[in-house]
Amino acid sequence: MAQKACHACSPHYAARLNSGVRHVSLYGGVLMNRVVFILSFGIASSLLSSASCPASAQSSPRSAAVENTLRRGQPLRATLNGAQAVPAVLTPGSGEFKAFIENSQLIRYELRYSGLIGGSVGFISIHFGQPGVNGGFIAILCGVNEPPCPSSGNLQGSITASDIRGPVSQGVPTGDLAAAIRALQSKNSYVVIRTNRFAPPGGEIRGQIRAGRP
Repeated sequence: MAQKACHACSPHYAARLNSGVRHVSLYGGVLMNRVVFILSFGIASSLLSSASCPASAQSSPRSAAVENTLRRGQPLRATLNGAQAVPAVLTPGSGEFKAFIENSQLIRYELRYSGLIGGSVGFISIHFGQPGVNGGFIAILCGVNEPPCPSSGNLQGSITASDIRGPVSQGVPTGDLAAAIRALQSKNSYVVIRTNRFAPPGGEIRGQIRAGRP
C-alpha cells in the first residue's frame, strides 16, 4: 500500500514555512511599531492640548474678576486734583482717597490732602456724576452739619445708611446704602473738596472714584 507524502516533512515545505514565519514576524513588527507610534502621538497631543488649553475652572471671566475687586476689604480709590474739578481749577492742591466696602452696612474711608490755596475747607463730599459733570450728593464727609474739615492732613471715617442723602433725582434713595455702593462701583462717582474761594458746585480739587488693587 502506497504511503502519502508528508508535506510537512519535505524540505520545500519547511522552506516555505520558514519564509512565512519571517513574513509574519516582519509584518507583526511593523504593526507593533505603528501601534506604538499612534499611542505615543496620541499621548503627546493630549499633553500639548492640556498645556495650551487650561480648564475653565483654572481661569475666571474678566467680569468675575472685576466683581471680586469689590469684595470685603478691597479698596476704591480716587486721586484728587484741580484739573478734574468742573470747571477746572489751577491749584497745587492734591489728594488721595481710599474707601473700603466692609459689608452691606458699612463703608470705611480715608482721605489725605494738602496744598489747597482757596482758604479754609468748607466741606468734603461724595457725589454721583460721570467725569466732567457735577452730580448730586451721595454723602458729606465733613463740614455743613458734619464735624468741621481740617485745612489739610488726614480725614478718616465711615459711611452708613443714615449718611446717604441720595441723589434721589438720580435714582439713589435717601438712606439706601446698597444703591450708594452700586453708584460707587459704577465709576460714575467722585470726591470733591470745596474751599472758601472755590465754592460749589465745582470745588478746588476733585477725583473720580475707581476700583483699586488689593
